[in-house]
Amino acid sequence: MKDNHSNKNEPEDQKSYGGYYNGYGSYSYGYGSGAYEENNQRNIKDYLLILRERVWLLVFVFAIIFLGSIIYLIKATPIYEAEAMLQILRDDTTVLGVRSVESNEVRTSEDLNTQIKVLESSTLAKAVADRLQKENLTDVFLAPYSVSNKSKEAIAEILFHNRKIVPERSSLMIMLAYNHPDPEIAAKVANMFAEEYINYNMTLNIDGSMKAIFDLKERAKEQQKVVENIETQMAEYREKYGTVSLEQQADIDHQELTEINKTVTDARRDFDIAQSRKNLVDQYIKSGGKLWDLSFINSIPQVEQLLSDLATKNIEISSLEKRYGAKHPKMIEATRAKEQTEIELKSALDSSINKVYANYDHARDFLIQSEKRLAQKEKGIINLSKIKVEYSTLSRDFEVNQGLYQSMVLRLNTEMAQIDLKKPSARIIDFAVAPGHPAKPKKVIILALGLMGGIASGLGAVFAIAFFDDRIKTAFDIESVVGLPLLGVIPRMANLNTQEKAKTVVKGTEKTVLESFRAIDSLLRLNKASKPARVITVTSTLPSEGKSFFTTNLGLTFAANDEKVLIIDADLRMPSIGSSLQLDKKKGILQYCEEGATLDDIVNKNVYSNFDVITAGGKATNPTQIFLSPRFQQLLEEAKSRYSKIIIDTPPLGVVSDIMNILPYTDGLIFVVKFNSVKRKTAKAHLSRLLESNVPVFGAVINQISLDIVNYYYSNYYDKTYYDYYNNGELPEKKSNLDKATKLATRVKSALSKKKNKEKTLV
Repeated sequence: MKDNHSNKNEPEDQKSYGGYYNGYGSYSYGYGSGAYEENNQRNIKDYLLILRERVWLLVFVFAIIFLGSIIYLIKATPIYEAEAMLQILRDDTTVLGVRSVESNEVRTSEDLNTQIKVLESSTLAKAVADRLQKENLTDVFLAPYSVSNKSKEAIAEILFHNRKIVPERSSLMIMLAYNHPDPEIAAKVANMFAEEYINYNMTLNIDGSMKAIFDLKERAKEQQKVVENIETQMAEYREKYGTVSLEQQADIDHQELTEINKTVTDARRDFDIAQSRKNLVDQYIKSGGKLWDLSFINSIPQVEQLLSDLATKNIEISSLEKRYGAKHPKMIEATRAKEQTEIELKSALDSSINKVYANYDHARDFLIQSEKRLAQKEKGIINLSKIKVEYSTLSRDFEVNQGLYQSMVLRLNTEMAQIDLKKPSARIIDFAVAPGHPAKPKKVIILALGLMGGIASGLGAVFAIAFFDDRIKTAFDIESVVGLPLLGVIPRMANLNTQEKAKTVVKGTEKTVLESFRAIDSLLRLNKASKPARVITVTSTLPSEGKSFFTTNLGLTFAANDEKVLIIDADLRMPSIGSSLQLDKKKGILQYCEEGATLDDIVNKNVYSNFDVITAGGKATNPTQIFLSPRFQQLLEEAKSRYSKIIIDTPPLGVVSDIMNILPYTDGLIFVVKFNSVKRKTAKAHLSRLLESNVPVFGAVINQISLDIVNYYYSNYYDKTYYDYYNNGELPEKKSNLDKATKLATRVKSALSKKKNKEKTLV
C-alpha cells in the first residue's frame, strides 16, 4: 500500500496531477512553467530553437534559391523598354458650326477607358504586325524569339504580350511602352503602336462618317421618291378637278361669290322697289285714284310734261270760258287740245303702268336668276372646300417631305465637305527613343526576391519539417503538448563513458551539468508537491533516454546538500546502476525479496558521502511479482526509516508496465525525456497512464541536449530580472557558454534559496 504520509494531509485538489500542477504553476520565478501556464503557446524563442536545430537546412534552401536568382540574372536576356507618350484629345466634332454624324468625343472616364481598351486590343497589334511586314522588319523583330512561324497572327501575339499601356493618373496622357531585347526595335515598335492607334482612330472616324453619309444618301433618295410621289398625286388631283390651283380657284370662287351676293342683294332691292310700285299701281287702279299722284309715275318725264300741259290747257280753257262760250272756236280748239293731252296722258300712264309691271317682272326674274347663281356658286365653293381638304393634306405632306429632303441634301453635302477636315483624336507628345539601359531583369529586385524568397523558403522548409516532426525538443512540447512542467535541461556529454556520466556531479568536470542538477534540486525543494516527497520515482518513455544517469546524479545532488540518499535500481529487466557506479556487491532487490536478505546485506553503503545504493541483484523473470510482494513494500518502509530521500530507477514506461506496480509506494515521479528522440504522442499516451495512478508528476527533464540549445533554455527560463534584482542591473561580461551557464545557474539557485527563506520569514 502507498505510504500514508505522502499526500494524506494535502488538499483534495492537489492529490491529482492537475492539483499538483496548480501548485507548481503558482511558483514562477522565471522558470517557464508559469509562463506556459499563462499563455499556452509557443513563444519566439521556441521558434528560434526550431531554427537553431535545422539551421543547415535553412542555409541549404536559402543558398539554392539565392544562387538560382544569381544564375537567372547571369543567363537572362536583357530586355529594353521604350516608352512613347500619347495625349488623348477631347475631340471637338463641330466643324464650320455643324456637328458631325460620327462623334468621337472623350468626355468621361468611360470614354477614356474605351480608348485604353482600343490601345490594348489585338486589332492594334495586328496593325503593327502588318506594318512590320511592310517595312521588312519581321526578321529583325523575331530574331530574339527563335520562332519559326512568321505569320502576322504570330507576330501580333508577340506584340500583344510585350506591349504595356499605362494611363497617367488624372490626365488624358497615356504611356505606351514596348519591351524587346533590341532597344532600337523596342523604340520603333512603341512609336508604331502610337502611330497605328492614331491611324486606326482616323480610319474609324472616316469609315464611320462615310457609312453615315452613305446611309444619309440612301435616306435622301428614299425621301426624294416620297416627294415625287406626293407631287404626282397633287398633279393628278388638279387634273381630275380641272384646276391648275385649288388655292387660286378658291380665291376666284370667293370673289365671284361676293359679287353674286352683291348682285342678289341689288336684285332683291330692285325687286322690292318694283313690287312696291306694282302694288301701289294696283291699289290706285282698284281705288280709281289718279296714278299721276304716284311719285314714280309723275316723275316720268313724259307724264310730267303731259300733266304740265294738261294743267296749262285747263288754265287756258278756264281763261277762255270767261271770254268765250262753249262753242266758240277757240273754246272748241282749246277743249280738243285738252282732250288730246288727256289722251296722251292716259296713254303715257298706261305706258308707265306697263313699264312698272315690266320692271316688276324683270326684277323678279333677275332676282330668281341671281339667287340660283348664288346657290350654285355656294354649292361649288362647298365642293371645292371638300376637294381642298384632301388637296391641302397632300400639299402639307409635300411641303414637309420637301423640306426634309432639302435638309438631308444639305446635311449630305456638308458631311461630304467635312471628311477632308477630320482631325486625329490623339497626338504623340514624346516619341520613343532607344533606351540606354535594360528594364529587365531588374537586378536589385531579383536579388532582393532571391534573398527574401530564400529566407522564406528556408523558414518554410524548416517549419514544415518541424510541423511533421513529432519528437520532443522544446519546453513547449513538454509543457503544452505533453502536459508536464519542465524541471530543467541537461546538456549532452559526448566525451564521457557510462561510468563517468553516472558520477558527473561528483567529478564536477561538466559545470553546466552540475548547475542543471542544482537548479532541478532547488525547484524540487521549493515546490509544494515535491518538497515533502521522500520516495521519488524516475522513469522514461523508451530505453537509453538517460533515466539511470539522471537518477544517480540527482541523488548525488541531494547528498551534496546533506541529505541521506538511497538509490534503488528497480529496473529488474535491464539493471544498469550497479555497473555504471562500478559496485562490487552483487546482492540487491531480488535477494531481499526472494532470499530473505536484510537491508544491510543489499545496501552499498557510502558509495559517496550520504549516498547509498541498492542494485537490482540480477535480472528477474517476473518483476511484477516482486513489486507486488510484501517484502518490496517492507524494503521501502525500512529504507524510509533510514534515508531522507529515496530515488527509484524504474524500467521505461513505453516498454513494460513495472512502474505502475511501484507508483503506489512513491510520493511522486520525475519523467526523463531524451532530446529529439521521443514522439510527443507516445510520451503523452504513456503519461496518461501515470496520471491515472493519482501520483503527482513533479515534471519532466530534457536530457542530452546540445550546449547551444542549453544556452537558449538558460536565457529563456532565467531572464534578465535576476540580473536587475541581484546585480543592480549590471550584466556580466561576455565569456564562454560554459561560464555563463554555470554562473547563471548558481545565481538562480541562490535566488530561489533566498526566496524560500523570505517565504518562511513571512509565515
